[in-house]
Amino acid sequence: MLDIVLTETQTKEMEAHANSKGIGPRFLIEAAGASVARIIQQDYFIRPILIMCGPGHNGADGLIAAYYLKQAGWPVKVALYGKKQKLKPHTFWAAQIYNGPLIELSEELCTVCDPSWLVVDALFGIGLNRPIEKSLGQIFEILKEKKCPVISIDLPTGLQTDTGNVMGATITATQTIALTCYKPAHCLMPGKMFCGKIKIVNLGIPTIFYLPFLTLTKINYAKSWIKYFPLPLPTDHKYNRGHVLIVAGDTKPGAAVLSSVATRRVGAGLVTVLCRSELKQLFWIQNPGLLVIDKKDQDSLKELLEKKSLNVCLIGPGAGWSDTTKDQVLYLLQYKKYNILDADALNVFSDTPDLLWKNISSPTVITPHEGEFIRLFPTLQGNKIERAQAAAKISQTIVVFKGHDTVIAHPEGYVRININAPSWLATAGSGDVLAGLIAGLMAQGMPPFESAAAAVWLQGKIAQEQGIGFIAEDVNHILPKILARLISKYSLG
Repeated sequence: MLDIVLTETQTKEMEAHANSKGIGPRFLIEAAGASVARIIQQDYFIRPILIMCGPGHNGADGLIAAYYLKQAGWPVKVALYGKKQKLKPHTFWAAQIYNGPLIELSEELCTVCDPSWLVVDALFGIGLNRPIEKSLGQIFEILKEKKCPVISIDLPTGLQTDTGNVMGATITATQTIALTCYKPAHCLMPGKMFCGKIKIVNLGIPTIFYLPFLTLTKINYAKSWIKYFPLPLPTDHKYNRGHVLIVAGDTKPGAAVLSSVATRRVGAGLVTVLCRSELKQLFWIQNPGLLVIDKKDQDSLKELLEKKSLNVCLIGPGAGWSDTTKDQVLYLLQYKKYNILDADALNVFSDTPDLLWKNISSPTVITPHEGEFIRLFPTLQGNKIERAQAAAKISQTIVVFKGHDTVIAHPEGYVRININAPSWLATAGSGDVLAGLIAGLMAQGMPPFESAAAAVWLQGKIAQEQGIGFIAEDVNHILPKILARLISKYSLG
């Protein structure tokens, strides 16, 4: 179950169910410790290793890992946080199996570490609900200064499982070995920044115990939407590959240029831009395959919107925060096309979000970043997943809650969390490209939720491919290569 994301409560429910069927805590601790030891031996040459163990199950995992590493000839030191007398029963059992010295975890101990050492964080995994002690935070700072590679078991100590928030201080992991599946803190900011490379290990819990959680929150991998991905058939032509209307802003028309390129590149058959007459040449020069309508030509616009062949409307990129934009949104919504509302198409309803929701009567995707989200849903609480779920239910739209940890939420509660976005994706025009990709996929018949998930993944992949120096215009030459590899990998076409 490498793609599902379980909260602390869900993880405990799943483990409790497994325990009731004979898969007890010690089986899971043994499997976790053995997996950690195996991964360390696969990824590193033998070197001095400091395993920091807490009093609970996370510490027990570390002690079992220490046992296996010691058996394999590694020079292991186990440092205990707290008194041996306060170990939980299963941790005490693991300490007996390790059967080696347990030294006290201290700042002095950590000062001898350097980059040639390996440090294992088995202090506190999931379930941390209070700030860690200052002394532990100081140890984390020392290890960071010493540049020691750190492997965290399940979750870096100091992160709150369900939010990714830092509980006073946290250790910065080079690698996190997540047990059974992802947790929200692995995926959500700021926790994501402290996890390093994440590896998921299966502890041998049968799939049946995951079944109650399979349809809820998952990582946004291509396999979750690829079966819906639209590919043209030999009998297709431009008129049955979808027709998208993009409303261009009057003062920032470049945003609509970026959207229109992405829409066409991802496969939409036709794209029409609605703009001021003096901007027509800009669109034709940048993207000569576009159709363009003058905003003053209301008869042509009405005629276009009444055609069944026009199936998607995109408004918002560069639109401007004005009553004109609000009127345009409400006008387009009357025609019950599939809609993507981005940027100022959302901002203009900051004071009247209910007006927007009651006028939406056809499948719609909204794409707010944090600021826009707060304006529309100021009272929503919880982590990013919970807020996106609540927003989707309130608005009855697909919500693409953007950021380094973009969350895509369906009104029925389904969620995909995107994890492939590099930091250099934060550049002007990225949101415009994303909106265009969603529009192009929806126009070809891909369901809105899957269109949004695919577009977010594709955009992350584009930025990864380009690397540092990425700009939004890179979609033009990189997207076709990514689509070709995607089609080949999944044997489409």
